[in-house]
Amino acid sequence: MRPRHADMLKEQGYDGPLDTFRETLAAVKGELFADTTDEELIIGKDSSARFCVEVRKRLAAPRLGRAFILRSLIGIRKNRRKRQKV
Repeated sequence: MRPRHADMLKEQGYDGPLDTFRETLAAVKGELFADTTDEELIIGKDSSARFCVEVRKRLAAPRLGRAFILRSLIGIRKNRRKRQKV
């Protein structure tokens, strides 16, 4: 069984609510990278690094992994598309 998202966050030093984590990802993307697609953000070395640094800073969770943060951003987009189809 795959570990739960909330459990993985706790392992990486974030104890806050899962919704706050997701809202922070969306807020950082919207505020700092509004003109950048998710793909460009994730693939770009500098942009992805800046995105992750800002997310860690806002959540006060310096141990959050870069790959985990970026995969979570993709997950938010996928779930948003599923909800729009319904």
